[in-house]
Amino acid sequence: NQAVSLQRELDPTRRHSYTGLIESTTPLDLGFSGGPLLDLHGRLVGLNVASSGHPDPQHARGYAIPFDQHTRDTIARLLREVTR
Repeated sequence: NQAVSLQRELDPTRRHSYTGLIESTTPLDLGFSGGPLLDLHGRLVGLNVASSGHPDPQHARGYAIPFDQHTRDTIARLLREVTR
């Protein structure tokens, strides 16, 4: 199972859940978490949160939280709370 191996690679102690992330071939440098993951048309599809840290860029992988309707709803709810 790919999700289980990703979880094991990124957080073997299981303090955080990395299931449901988008895997990309975009290597992420340190400090790029929180940046956008864009598709070929420039549309936001995810928020970068982790990297496999593989030393060879050809094998490095980036991981992003999917930017779907659920994520959009959560952000809108948080913004409403902040602007009250």
